[in-house]
Amino acid sequence: MWEMDYEKAASVWLEKDKESVHMEEDVLKDKIDEFIKAHNTCALAVASGDGTCQHG
Repeated sequence: MWEMDYEKAASVWLEKDKESVHMEEDVLKDKIDEFIKAHNTCALAVASGDGTCQHG
């Protein structure tokens, strides 16, 4: 199994974020509230250290 380089992965997304368009915080919160109110199902899946998938 390979080792994940979390610092390298994070730096990729931090660089992309520098160039992205950001919403004002209050507008973002309103959009999140609208989305949550419109959707009543939430799914979460995570992988364990051995690569198996667990859902809850």
